[in-house]
Amino acid sequence: KNEYLFDFIYQKLANNNGKSKFIFAMSTSNHPPYTLPPSYKKLPLEVPDFLRKKITGDYAIAVEHFMTYQYANQKLGELITRIKNSEFGNNTIIAVTGDHNFWNVFDYTAEQYLDLDGVPFYLYIPDTLKPRNVDTTVFGSHLDIMPTLYNISLSGQDYVSIGANMIDPESSHISFNVDGLVMSKTAALRYDAEYGSVNYFSWNPAVPRRLVASSQTKEHD
Repeated sequence: KNEYLFDFIYQKLANNNGKSKFIFAMSTSNHPPYTLPPSYKKLPLEVPDFLRKKITGDYAIAVEHFMTYQYANQKLGELITRIKNSEFGNNTIIAVTGDHNFWNVFDYTAEQYLDLDGVPFYLYIPDTLKPRNVDTTVFGSHLDIMPTLYNISLSGQDYVSIGANMIDPESSHISFNVDGLVMSKTAALRYDAEYGSVNYFSWNPAVPRRLVASSQTKEHD
């Protein structure tokens, strides 16, 4: 479970013997069978009516899913706070992301592709390493995470990558995934590799995070 994994990570950081460390960890608490440790004290969980109406499938399983997601976030927050307040908090970078959302709980339309395939990316950079004027609204993919961390932590070392530094204002910030979804601040498209077809979209100015079908533009190119 997350709490044991996060405690192990903290102990590895605390016992560093003056050496730099890179730790990659992947948790699976937010996956079936959606069980929680007996020691976890559940926080209040209320599902609003508008959200309940959008749930597909078994409602009880959806609530269990929400609860394990709460647990994972709670324990992650505790780890981040613990690291920030530690003696090594001023030289530790934390990057957190996910690989998918609640696909088995909700249905999504083409206009909601961002909600369907978008995942969070949390980045904590100590003040001593933090660049100025970071644009947190840029688009990016998992491939961009490591180049971003390299540029913050490796003091200008050369490296090989097919991703982009997400905090570099000169880089091209475009997200894409295995399903052929490509997005930027200006446009989006979905490419079907099997049939070679493309659907073009623009951002709906009246509804945040929503797309509308459009014709092909130079932004799509």
